[in-house]
Amino acid sequence: MLKTMLCAAAAVLMTAFSPAQAAKLDAAAVARLKADAESGNALAQTALGDCYAAFRLCAGIQHDAAKARMWFEKAAAQGDAEAQYNLGVMHAKGQGARKDYARARELWEKAAAQGLAQAQANLGVLYRNGHGVPKDNAIAKEWFGKACDNGFQPGCDAYRRLD
Repeated sequence: MLKTMLCAAAAVLMTAFSPAQAAKLDAAAVARLKADAESGNALAQTALGDCYAAFRLCAGIQHDAAKARMWFEKAAAQGDAEAQYNLGVMHAKGQGARKDYARARELWEKAAAQGLAQAQANLGVLYRNGHGVPKDNAIAKEWFGKACDNGFQPGCDAYRRLD
């Protein structure tokens, strides 16, 4: 129960605030998070990946794109939508790996299928800009519409701009 609460709290902390806004996880919380991640808990793996991906969020952890990617890969393999999304961002930006829009698309499609609006919007961006896919505003608009339907305002804004 404590593990679940800690992982959920860490996941909310990592995704709800920018690094400048988030409170730093103390060393004891980070140690529990690491133990949960190492035991295979996907939420903890995603949160620990966030610790390595973001600066100054977790006590004793320095930015390390390779470690962030490793933890996101573990959680993504278990079907965690946030990890799939984050790993897709890393591939799209070439963080911790070479830039690979095709791999980013694959990961975002998995996260989008689970209803993650940010992944849906990012797919819209790929199709609007023709990154790793043929440029197609009709498909882009579909993805932006899905993101908007899931409450993601930037998806709504992009959908309206394609009208």
